[in-house]
Amino acid sequence: MPDKSIYAVIVDWNLPDGHGMDLLRRVTVHAHYLLMTSFGNESLAVEAMKAGAMDYIVKSPEEFIRMPNTVQRIAREWANIDKRKIAEEALRKSEGQLRALIDNANEPIWSIDSSYHLLAVISAFQALIQVLTHKNVFLGANILDYLPDDSSTQRSMWKEYYDSVLRSGKQRIVEQQQEIEGKLIDYEIALNPIISSSHEITGVVVFTRDVSERKRSERVLREREEKLNAALIEKSRLVEELERQKTMTLQAVIEGQEHERSRIAKDLHDGVGQMLSVIKIGMSSVEDKIATWLPQEAS
Repeated sequence: MPDKSIYAVIVDWNLPDGHGMDLLRRVTVHAHYLLMTSFGNESLAVEAMKAGAMDYIVKSPEEFIRMPNTVQRIAREWANIDKRKIAEEALRKSEGQLRALIDNANEPIWSIDSSYHLLAVISAFQALIQVLTHKNVFLGANILDYLPDDSSTQRSMWKEYYDSVLRSGKQRIVEQQQEIEGKLIDYEIALNPIISSSHEITGVVVFTRDVSERKRSERVLREREEKLNAALIEKSRLVEELERQKTMTLQAVIEGQEHERSRIAKDLHDGVGQMLSVIKIGMSSVEDKIATWLPQEAS
């Protein structure tokens, strides 16, 4: 930051112990400098600027009159330079932190231009390509060249992914499975457009996320739901079968009771009829015997 105790430093070209230019090169005060000289030319101006002067003036009555305005002007310029330096330093730190964050990411990230050429990659992407294709990644290379040579389907699919984002300017999310070193990994892939300050779509940046654990949990949950649904269906079937058996049993009981009533009625009907016939025959026999026992009336 500028030294608040010093507003401006005005240095003469000719000093008692040397040149003002030499002083500019040696001083460490953080402030803006104005070099004064009795003569001026283009080479002196360039040398003064290289030495650290904000401007230089050729001594004259008019320049001395304009000196306050000149000092205020270079003060404003110096303040703007300081602000820019502070902003640039903050940007460098931010970029460094972002780069460190991205480089330490465990999942592949890469970006391409509108012609599918690599603009930036992180180490996780390089490692993935090395495992899958045994190729080294180079910026500027066509990303499609890192797909297996015998996989036209994969090439067409990825090209369609990139093209859809480049055309629409909208994010696209896809899911893929990839076998890496004998292990099947589920990836969620987010393709995002790179849009310039002029609102032109200039490329695509791709972020990947390992969602294998989530997919595994979803599969376990789905299997449990399927088993539960199957159990509910089986329960419903058993309840229906039980109701059917109960209905059949009840019907069989009712039919048995009706059959028993019919049998009893038939037995009663047939049995009583036979008994009455026997009684009638017995009564007739008794009457006949009684008749033989009674004395006959005289005719």
